[in-house]
Amino acid sequence: MLKHSVVKIAEFLHTQHSNKLPSLQLPRRDQALLYSHVDAIFSKLETLDVHKGIIALHNGVSIGHRKHGGCQRVYVAPFPSRRFHDFNRMDFVFFRPPGADAETFHPDPSNVWYGKCLLAFSFILRADDGSRYKFKCVLISTLEEYVCRDDPTPGHGLCLCGAALQFLMWCCIVYQNRADNKMVCSGNWLFKSESRRLYELDAQMPRLYVIPMTSLLGKLSLVQAGNTGTIPYSMRGRAAECYPGGKCDSSEGKGDGSRLYFVNPWTMKWSQII
Repeated sequence: MLKHSVVKIAEFLHTQHSNKLPSLQLPRRDQALLYSHVDAIFSKLETLDVHKGIIALHNGVSIGHRKHGGCQRVYVAPFPSRRFHDFNRMDFVFFRPPGADAETFHPDPSNVWYGKCLLAFSFILRADDGSRYKFKCVLISTLEEYVCRDDPTPGHGLCLCGAALQFLMWCCIVYQNRADNKMVCSGNWLFKSESRRLYELDAQMPRLYVIPMTSLLGKLSLVQAGNTGTIPYSMRGRAAECYPGGKCDSSEGKGDGSRLYFVNPWTMKWSQII
């Protein structure tokens, strides 16, 4: 994770703030950086007096709202901590896509991105004109949408238990057949309820982004899909079609595949202005 963060910080500064560093003669924003470019960019970061380094790590982010009271605390503790009983904690969030205009972007389940916070950190960039810019950022590993065109009803035959079953009933009750008082789940209930299924990419091939902390819109409420909470063995051979970059269980019920979740869309309304 740490080795990836160096390159991703350089890519963030390259694509979003290269106008502050014209002397480096970086390639166009749509072109890849060389390691020499990464070294040149990091030479422009200031040493922090308190930490004797150029990157300061933080254990979380508080998300508030300009017009509404209250806040959410997103924990980003990638290293085992006594606070979390010697486990690490990296919360899931939904956020504005990189490059989206904060003033005009109106979030809804179809246009936000989803991911896990791996690192929260800050650093100071010294621009060519001598100006100092402090950046507060998060390293995000994205969650991808799990979509199969021939899904059966409901949820690709995934067994739901406990909280997951309650969530499914929430979705289904909206489409109750009042004529015969039977509960009917439409084949596209996920679409109608604005929910989604998300999966984590293979840990060896994550999709990582560095984004400003201000791009975080809220904590993401997820419900485990299936008995194991992973892409089932029955989906073997369909990775390219349904879950590119992920992996299914190695055998029936093994639970070693990519983690698979349902999104609770109602909790996402927290970030919208009512």
